[in-house]
Amino acid sequence: MLNFDITIRGSAAPYSVTASYRQRTAEGAFALDLTQEAWQEQCRRLGQVDEAPGTAFIRHVGSQIFQDLFRDQVRDLWIRARSDLETGQAEGVRLRLALYPPAVAALPWESLYDPDRNMAFGASGRTPLVRVENLFQHVGPSREIQASLPLHLLLAAPEDPTGLMAAQAEIQLVRQMAERLGPAQMQVTTLEGRFGILELHQALQTHRPDILYVASHGEPDGILLWQQDVPHLATSESLRVTLERATSVKLVFLNACLAGQGSAQARFTSVGSQLLQAGVPAVIAMQYPIPDEVAVDFARHLFDELLNGPCPGAIDMAVAGARSTLYMLAPHTFSYGTPILWLNAEDGRILRLPRGSVGSASTARPSMARPHPAPVHLDLSQEEAWLAELVAGLDLTRLPGQLRFIARSWEESVEECRSLLYQLRHLEQQGDEPRYAAKVSQYRAHQQRMERLRSSLEDAIRGHGG
Repeated sequence: MLNFDITIRGSAAPYSVTASYRQRTAEGAFALDLTQEAWQEQCRRLGQVDEAPGTAFIRHVGSQIFQDLFRDQVRDLWIRARSDLETGQAEGVRLRLALYPPAVAALPWESLYDPDRNMAFGASGRTPLVRVENLFQHVGPSREIQASLPLHLLLAAPEDPTGLMAAQAEIQLVRQMAERLGPAQMQVTTLEGRFGILELHQALQTHRPDILYVASHGEPDGILLWQQDVPHLATSESLRVTLERATSVKLVFLNACLAGQGSAQARFTSVGSQLLQAGVPAVIAMQYPIPDEVAVDFARHLFDELLNGPCPGAIDMAVAGARSTLYMLAPHTFSYGTPILWLNAEDGRILRLPRGSVGSASTARPSMARPHPAPVHLDLSQEEAWLAELVAGLDLTRLPGQLRFIARSWEESVEECRSLLYQLRHLEQQGDEPRYAAKVSQYRAHQQRMERLRSSLEDAIRGHGG
């Protein structure tokens, strides 16, 4: 995975842009920001929960950002990166965004959409998009990323004084998620009730979790906890101090609406960016409101990818895979782009797991287990049989009405898999080993996503009584 770094600086539009890729640089300009009324309205629409913005609108928003950014020299450098992807010289290109102007950072970059290739970055596992603060800004000392299984997750779910959140239901959903992964891969400890920042600090010191999952109400500058039996907003600064001392934590997942939303006036105000400054390798936070069940669904796919995906331990690839699944299920909502990933790891890896420790609790059914041929070369006849078995028996006409549009996405995924097998057969005959190996990696990643998508479709059919 290669890095394509974008840095935007300046105090007013047009802002200066510097792009770098494989020791080449390009300069450009960027004219959009959240002080513009049109963008304030577009962001408002993206953040609506009761009325989905629609696929066409989301693509329109993402296209504006893409076309204003990728112009002239920056466009030419991006074309070079895309060429490396398409010719197999790069397995993936990680787009890292260092956004200095607050009004630029507040834009919905996760909607980024390439209209020429009809590609949403949020749905692509080959071009993961992350935000960084470590390239040009001091962050806390690097943390040890070696981890052993099972991973320990601390779920902090304070009592909801508004009664609007179903805390017990979310706790149950997270526990079910962990059960689905299996106790050999993940274990959950819960912190509930009227606790405050000091109790959270004590729980982090006592349990030393690898992952902190917070389920609460959020604001751009804090998370709702308690203090002296009264609801209290724990500020991003106090949370930062707490996480600076919780050195076991490699990932913070904030299921709290708006905790990832930055101010258009000042840098490092959001909870997410503050925690990255604490030295946490990765932080995920929501820039818009998101239904609890969707956030938990995202987390389920995320942790499955993190442990059992094509790149175990790499959070950027795990987020890309989870976003891709949400996109396939509901491209007309912006749920796939609502989580922001801040990353403080050069290669995306926040966990270095023991060799051979992952994959032991795969969620794929034994009857669908993929063949495991010798390294690099695949038995393509067996792979074709696996694909036929995966597709067989999945009656998409039994999907709930509101999800039937996904049938086309599934069919397109099947065709993409068949196309990859055809390309592999052709490259095998040519004896082109480097391109063959790169295509195998691409194919295996696509296989994993298809298995998870089928599992989600089966759950939807079962849940509807199909």
